[in-house]
Amino acid sequence: MTKMSRSTELPIYNGFKIIQGNDWNRQITIGANGVNLNLTGYSGTFKISKAKGQTPADIELTVGSGILLTDPTNGVLTITLDEIQTASLDGTYNYELKLTSTTNITHTFLIGTLEVLEDV
Repeated sequence: MTKMSRSTELPIYNGFKIIQGNDWNRQITIGANGVNLNLTGYSGTFKISKAKGQTPADIELTVGSGILLTDPTNGVLTITLDEIQTASLDGTYNYELKLTSTTNITHTFLIGTLEVLEDV
């Protein structure tokens, strides 16, 4: 698992590589300047799309369905794709992680590319 913390600049860009047909997960810590964000009660989405702005997304995970608030008081969440989801992907995709606070403030914390490599 990979841990990432955000800086004061939003969003953070990060590229990931995954193997098609394999389970994939990343543990992410959201925080700034050494202080982790308390994610208790947050909702959010992790969207994967072939084209930027595509509606609907190829895959959309939500808190409770692919996004687990692993340790919310310390800003830790885990994003998980199962082997069936990754088997449906081929090539390079764009992704974004958006979180919404209990006061309905939404921020995009993480964006980037997801490169899907063929299984041999």
